[in-house]
Amino acid sequence: MSEGRRDGDLVPGALPGRDVDQALPASLRLELMSGPGAVPAARRAIAGLAGHVGIGTLGDLRLLVSELVTNSVRHAGLRSDDAIGVEISVSSARVRVEVTDIGPGFDGTSPEPRQDRMGGYGLFLVDRLADRWGVMSDEVTRVWFEIDRQEAA
Repeated sequence: MSEGRRDGDLVPGALPGRDVDQALPASLRLELMSGPGAVPAARRAIAGLAGHVGIGTLGDLRLLVSELVTNSVRHAGLRSDDAIGVEISVSSARVRVEVTDIGPGFDGTSPEPRQDRMGGYGLFLVDRLADRWGVMSDEVTRVWFEIDRQEAA
């Protein structure tokens, strides 16, 4: 990280190692400590994308990233000093989000929330609102999704 830049600052340009169709107008990288402050910190950082995506896309990003970070906090078995990574890259065609943690991972099948309990809607919402999504597990668990930019059409 360059001098003077804090986690969560908006970073112009492409993320290293990403193969995207177009040069990115914006990207965002966060490292959040697991715990109750992780979700509000992610929401605050996403507000910095307001000039780069439409208001509908911004609302969907805020909701879906909140749900995925919540899943990391609740289900990954993280300690309070373990990090949750969030990377958001915006191209002219789509927004791609990756949320990573060191948890054990899970099956990425299409989820259905259970009617007999509160909660459990996070991946259901990702499945419904994102154009594509998936789960990759190796050294870390990475849940990713993409939203096609309607304003680009």
